[in-house]
Amino acid sequence: MGNHLARLCCGVKENREKVALLLQLSDNLVEKGHTHTDNIKSWASLVDRRYNDFSMRMEKYRDKLMSTLGIPLDGSGVSSSVPPLTHAVSSMYTVIGIV
Repeated sequence: MGNHLARLCCGVKENREKVALLLQLSDNLVEKGHTHTDNIKSWASLVDRRYNDFSMRMEKYRDKLMSTLGIPLDGSGVSSSVPPLTHAVSSMYTVIGIV
């Protein structure tokens, strides 16, 4: 279970970095006056919206999971004192008996 969760966390970080890179590259192409500027803007906007929607759903899921595990959240939906993912993972390990 721990290995799977670590791969998932790594995959999420990689996807976030890939989306940021894609948006940066599209901005550079648009700035240089690429012949397909309108299409690039359209696709970049679509990717950005979809990734933001996905991120919001994952934050809601994380908050629900942390609530179920009894991990306190501050007003912003983030667990106090430690990064949310680290705290959630360590608490989940405790709940399922890994630690």
